[in-house]
Amino acid sequence: MGQSVLDELEKIKSLLNEAKKLPFSKYVSIDREEFLIIINRIEMLLPKEVKEAYVIQGKRDDVLREAYAEREKMLGEIKDMQKEALSESYITKEAQKEREKIIQDARADSEKIKKEAENYAYEILMKIESIIEKAKSAIEEGKKELKDDSTNREDPFK
Repeated sequence: MGQSVLDELEKIKSLLNEAKKLPFSKYVSIDREEFLIIINRIEMLLPKEVKEAYVIQGKRDDVLREAYAEREKMLGEIKDMQKEALSESYITKEAQKEREKIIQDARADSEKIKKEAENYAYEILMKIESIIEKAKSAIEEGKKELKDDSTNREDPFK
C-alpha cells in the first residue's frame, strides 16, 4: 500500500509526541535525521501542481520586487529630473507633467504585473484545490468501500 502525505504527517506527529522534553523548557529533542527523511518523503509525495504553485509564488514575489524596485528607481530619476528643472519655470512645469506621466505609467505597470502574477497564482491554486478535492473524494470512496466490505463479510471468529 502506498504512502500518503497524511501518513507522513502522522509520523511527524508521533515523532513529536514521543520526543523527550528538555528540562525546564517547552522544547523537545527529536531525531533530526528521521525528521528530515519524513520531510523528504512528503516533498516527493506532493503533486507537481503544489510544487509549481510554490515556484510560481516565488516568481510572483520576484516580479513584484522587481516592479517596486523599478518604480523606486524611476521615482528617484524623476526627483533628480525635478531638481534640475527647478532653475526655470517652463522647464519645471514640463518636468512636473512628465513626472506625473511616468509615475502613472509606473503605477499602472506595477499594478498590471501584480494582477497578472496574482491571477496566475490563483489559477494554480484552483488546480491544486481540484486535485485535493479529487483525492479527498477518492479517500472517502475507499473508506466507504472498506466499511461496506467489512459489514458484508462474516466474522470468521464466530
